[in-house]
Amino acid sequence: MNEQPPAPPLTPPAPLPPANQPAPNPGQATGIISLILAFVGLAPFGLVLSIISTVQSKKAKASTVLGVIGIVINLVAVLTFIFLILVISISYQGAQSRTKEASARSHAAILTQHAEAYYAAHQAYPQSISDFNKDHASSLTGTSFNVTSVAPTDTNSVMYKPCGLTGAEIVYFSSTQNIPVTSYLGDGNAVSCLDKQSTTHAT
Repeated sequence: MNEQPPAPPLTPPAPLPPANQPAPNPGQATGIISLILAFVGLAPFGLVLSIISTVQSKKAKASTVLGVIGIVINLVAVLTFIFLILVISISYQGAQSRTKEASARSHAAILTQHAEAYYAAHQAYPQSISDFNKDHASSLTGTSFNVTSVAPTDTNSVMYKPCGLTGAEIVYFSSTQNIPVTSYLGDGNAVSCLDKQSTTHAT
């Protein structure tokens, strides 16, 4: 009686992959990086990576949640940054305008003092800009601003105009209102200083 060889051991079948296994998401890592960039001040780069992440995930038919969240967060961060830049820029320009206007008012005040010093010595206001330099107390030498006979268009110039012997008009430029601002000396006023400019020089 012939003995039959033993049957070979049965090889267990290979395990089947789990059902409904999610497909790999190529945009996941990019999406995570984009979220990190949003919180470290690199939102513009994060926004670009978020868009790339969304496109990668969509092509692989995987979840685009990370990419979409990244787009929203980075876009908000970018808009917030732009808004802050605008606010700071406007505030800075406003501060500069106020500083320039304060300087222009100071120039007008100095010119007023010089005109009053001339009036105290001559009982008349200077009838020309050159008259200021006739006396040491009223001299404009060394002043840091320009004295003109026409309305100024910048904060470094001040207009002086005599209104007869006993009145005068001083005008400086307001950088905050963007208009000339007028003040009067003595009996000067809007009517007397309109066309009235004496050609008589004080002595």
